[in-house]
Amino acid sequence: MIDDFTINTIGPLILYQSFAPLLQASAESQGNPKFVIIGSSGGQITEMAPFPIASYGVSKAGANYLAKKINQEVEEIASFSIWRVN
Repeated sequence: MIDDFTINTIGPLILYQSFAPLLQASAESQGNPKFVIIGSSGGQITEMAPFPIASYGVSKAGANYLAKKINQEVEEIASFSIWRVN
């Protein structure tokens, strides 16, 4: 679980923290910067996958939460997660 969480949740957080100054500068000069996290339907809480992916699911749910919190707390940067639904 630690490996999945490090890769899928902490990784995007570190990436955001590294690029936040550039995204802020973009908002000031050009407007409308976006931070997009590659999510997964495995991270959904409302419709959980019917197979054993608890570690992966928890880590992707964390990534989805992170994207939503950035979007709520940093007004000038649009942040969201995307994934393919079959």
